[in-house]
Amino acid sequence: MTASKANRCCMGLGWLLAWSLALSFPGAAQTAPGVGADILATMDRLAIKLPMDIAASDPVRKPLEELSRERCDQKAIATLGTELDKVGYRREAANAHVSYSETCGGHAPSLRAAAIILLRLTDYPKAATVASDLIKLQPFSDSGYYLRGVAYDRGGFPKKAIDDYITSIELLSLSSSSLMARAPSVRASMGCWE
Repeated sequence: MTASKANRCCMGLGWLLAWSLALSFPGAAQTAPGVGADILATMDRLAIKLPMDIAASDPVRKPLEELSRERCDQKAIATLGTELDKVGYRREAANAHVSYSETCGGHAPSLRAAAIILLRLTDYPKAATVASDLIKLQPFSDSGYYLRGVAYDRGGFPKKAIDDYITSIELLSLSSSSLMARAPSVRASMGCWE
């Protein structure tokens, strides 16, 4: 083998190695302008996979950038969920809300939003699981029991649904009676008696 043939062979192997390495990194072959490593890392942390054109679009990219800078930015996750829902990526919106809650020490509004999205997707088992996580986070709030009741009801478990509906009503009535009991003292502090 001549030296020029050996050089061409090594160069060919070098290019082949470089291309295979480039394609082996996640997202390397499909990055879009405006989608940097920080956004890809945020998407990975939130357990969402989006086409690069969606991730690079302003309404989605901006909250992803905010969440890459501030991991537990509540406004940014709410905006991201809304924007993903608008562009038809509801499952990813639900996944982002659940992952956000898990990585940020529990966030009831995110779990509530995820459960509602999953109910709209008719994923009743997952909606019940997310609502159960909401109940663990806020055991004295009616919304988790109500959402889980809806998931059980639509998922074909009427006995479980009835139990959760009753608990939700009881918690709601306790909350209402507590508010009613506070009303006179609030009125008195304002100088109103009737």
